[in-house]
Amino acid sequence: AMGHLVAMDGDPHELALCVYSLGLWQRWAPWPESEHQRCGTLWVAREEAELEGVTARVEALAAAGVRAEALDARGVQALEPALAAGMKGGMCVPDDAVVYPPRVAWRLIEEARGAGAQLFIGARAERLVDGGVRLADGRELRGPVLVATGVAVPELLPELPMRARKGQLVITERHRPLLRHQLIEMGYAAAAHAADAASVSFNVQPRPNGQLLIGSS
Repeated sequence: AMGHLVAMDGDPHELALCVYSLGLWQRWAPWPESEHQRCGTLWVAREEAELEGVTARVEALAAAGVRAEALDARGVQALEPALAAGMKGGMCVPDDAVVYPPRVAWRLIEEARGAGAQLFIGARAERLVDGGVRLADGRELRGPVLVATGVAVPELLPELPMRARKGQLVITERHRPLLRHQLIEMGYAAAAHAADAASVSFNVQPRPNGQLLIGSS
């Protein structure tokens, strides 16, 4: 939803899914609506301890066919001079990219409708039924059902142990380019996926129009 096309490597299965997904995105990258930008990802370490697993991460990414490079403090600063001083190092994944999700979603919807799909805007799926789904207005749609409701999944599938976690987003005004890469804190995956009630980790995404998307989980 944030538009990050990132090879997340916290788990081998997650990485495999990311690599597969990144390959699929290549068919949509040429769409003007996508605002696709191959800016790469710079993972930033503020503490020496965060660098301990960088070599293993680079090797895991390479084994999955993803280019990555470990960086020392000087290398990180050279790639992003606007970073605060004192970063200990990091990792660059140059083939990661960003897109603009709302416009991509509408283009995909139009493609699907052109192939015969029907769109039910504002029609809430209230419950799963045998062979389909029932909408709030009483209509029933028959056929395979893909549940893609994010953290609302338990409303249709209460047996799944999912719960919402709060995140924050800020989008800046447009200004001269400040960053060339999307920046992610080295411990982002661990913090974002942790079971604790509260954890904080940041990411910053440069948009092609000069805005910055600043996120935290």
